[in-house]
Amino acid sequence: MFNARNLFFAGGRKIVTVTISADTNNYIASTSQVTGYRAGFTDVTFVVNSGVTVGSASTGSFAFTVNTSWNVADTVKVTNGGSILGAGGAGGSGGDSINSTMTAGAVGSGAGSAVSVLRAVTWTNTGTVGGGGGGGGGGGAGYGLVGKNNPNFGGGGGGGGRGQVGGSGGAFGDGIGGTGAANGGTGTAGTSAAAGGGGAAGGSFAGAGGSGGSLGSAGSTGATGGAGYTGRTAGGAGGAAGAALSGLSFVNAGAGITGGTVSGGQS
Repeated sequence: MFNARNLFFAGGRKIVTVTISADTNNYIASTSQVTGYRAGFTDVTFVVNSGVTVGSASTGSFAFTVNTSWNVADTVKVTNGGSILGAGGAGGSGGDSINSTMTAGAVGSGAGSAVSVLRAVTWTNTGTVGGGGGGGGGGGAGYGLVGKNNPNFGGGGGGGGRGQVGGSGGAFGDGIGGTGAANGGTGTAGTSAAAGGGGAAGGSFAGAGGSGGSLGSAGSTGATGGAGYTGRTAGGAGGAAGAALSGLSFVNAGAGITGGTVSGGQS
């Protein structure tokens, strides 16, 4: 729910407070949020209430954006007492080992960023601003000579990164062929509260998936197939972290978002 309160002061300027009082995704702080907007004569403050989360539905979009619709003579402020969170990256798939033909663990997906600011803004932060966590890399596969049974072992899938929309867990790697062959485990999805864990290795010659990253952190690299192998592959790298802020030069005269909890880079 978005509530706007309008006041008029001497000099003809429009003083507006827009309150975000319910969870939402992909919020755009634009002139369309101000009823009766007056170009060049509007002073607006966007308030994210405590306990409210502004998130992103995907890693390709920001949770909160201040766009360029404003006149240069307007003033725009943001007061965040809630949580503004990017989306988490997906975990990479575990490596396959199928009749001694192996693939490496897949790279985890990068996470989404939290805030984009495209014009001058004064930002007061007492809540949380965090980019999503990167997805964990998939574990490597393995193939070994165990009692001449030649078992194939799949790698574990990577865990999903933390975000308001958490990243999905990576698929397990196949282990097909030979007595005792085993698939890896599926990675668990990330949530708004925690990153997901990597799936278990399919057997002693394979690698477990890497865990997803927490807010503003990269995912972990998947493990390489274990020692005592006939063959093994490497685990995938963890996905990149999402940024807390894109548009550093526009926020607090270049100082960026300070105060509260800020997780992830600002550029």
